[in-house]
Amino acid sequence: MSDKFKEHFDSIAEEYDDEREDFSKMEAMVLIYSCGKIKGCKILDIGTGTGIIALEFAKRVGNEDEVIGIDISESMLKIAKKKAKEIGVNNIKFKVGSFTNIPLTNESVDIIVSSAALHHVKPQEKLNAFKEMWRVLKIGGRIVINDAMYENEEWRSIFIDMDLLKRHLEKIGFPKERMDMTLGLTKTSVGLIGTFRDEYVESVGAIKKYAEEAGFKGIKIKVTFKPLPAHWVLKAKKL
Repeated sequence: MSDKFKEHFDSIAEEYDDEREDFSKMEAMVLIYSCGKIKGCKILDIGTGTGIIALEFAKRVGNEDEVIGIDISESMLKIAKKKAKEIGVNNIKFKVGSFTNIPLTNESVDIIVSSAALHHVKPQEKLNAFKEMWRVLKIGGRIVINDAMYENEEWRSIFIDMDLLKRHLEKIGFPKERMDMTLGLTKTSVGLIGTFRDEYVESVGAIKKYAEEAGFKGIKIKVTFKPLPAHWVLKAKKL
């Protein structure tokens, strides 16, 4: 993962929750629902940021279990650790790491989750990311990843055009209070326009292929907001 992302997230760490907390908690609920049973599971959150999603999982898995959040930004992790201490969540750890460099031993976690982080990984590195997830996942374990993907080239063309995307959002009655953030007009968020134009977003088919080549089975990819197929959840198992 490029150093530019580390520098970017280090620079916005202090203000990240001001804009993203509500949205990230919503993403956490999507992941928790998609995971199914989590009691008794050791869970890894990749790209944990300020720990919003990891902490939601930690509140639900039980004190005897453990959640690990990894991120490339030490500034983000510092905030995550502070929050965990303040709210008294003790079954969680935060470490420096990434999709392609997970600081855990082989077959050591039951579930891997991630939200809005895989698109920071370059296309030539995504297969290695899935192989690394395979390495640390126990047999019978599963991955649940929520991220931005486009269904086809027509949708990609909409996501990189401000006018086309704004018209579509208005047409489907997208909440006005979230419009600026989604379009990328607020201070700290690049929004869908910037994400699909400037980062390493790939098609649903490409992501599925990486998972297959890494060895995952039972791969399912489902759009989480049907009028706007930009956010998807990928579920797969290590059998």
